[in-house]
Amino acid sequence: MNWHDDLCEYYKVTPEEADLLGTRKTGRKPNLPGSPTCKPVFGKTFEQIWGSKPRETSAQIFEFYKDIGAWCSFRQCKYHEHGPAYGAGYEGLEHLKHKQINSTINVLEYGAGVAPISNWLADNVKNLNFNFHINDVPSEHLTFGEWRLKKRKQNVKKFEIKPDAFPEYGDVKFDLIFMLDVLEHMDKPYAAIKSLLKYCKPNETTLIETWIDHTEQEKGTGCDLDREKEETVKLIRKNFSMARSGVLRSWKKLTFF
Repeated sequence: MNWHDDLCEYYKVTPEEADLLGTRKTGRKPNLPGSPTCKPVFGKTFEQIWGSKPRETSAQIFEFYKDIGAWCSFRQCKYHEHGPAYGAGYEGLEHLKHKQINSTINVLEYGAGVAPISNWLADNVKNLNFNFHINDVPSEHLTFGEWRLKKRKQNVKKFEIKPDAFPEYGDVKFDLIFMLDVLEHMDKPYAAIKSLLKYCKPNETTLIETWIDHTEQEKGTGCDLDREKEETVKLIRKNFSMARSGVLRSWKKLTFF
């Protein structure tokens, strides 16, 4: 499949339109189409949408991701055309090599948006059975990400994160947890990591994450929050052992006696 195929089907655009709408450029005001699940958005930059309302509380920050409509659906699909979803997918498979063929794998893609990693796994791994769990703030891109996985006839559960609260996943224990390009945008990353610990299997669950630092000059909008990094990293190190370092890091849940 091409990176734009799902976009063209869902939003009724051409590949050329999808490429234009997904290409990042300072100051652009794309005419974003509506869909069965969102209204069109046009005539404003990303920064203007952020600045159009107060964005201090969790609820106010979350509202931004509704206000942008399909912006991130296009941007994320284009970004992941050759982006980190591929590396994360391969890294996840490295930690599943001990699994038997047709094993069932529980995956959480946190801050999933269009669910690029889950869709990559669905498209490229045929000898394992996945239960995909995807979450994000209520947004068009999360709805679109769920649609993509259902189109591929995958087992998927969508969780919308509420302000000042975190999803409950029942008695599931995850084999893989992906948090790519999300921690730096969260208003409460420490609490998010802490909420996940009870869904990990000691010495088995793998956390794969990135934290892209932003200087003041690099910040695109106020949604590049970069909050609580030091204490969040300490919490990860306390509960996980690093398996791979670099921009894309993987961690194995520690066993506590």
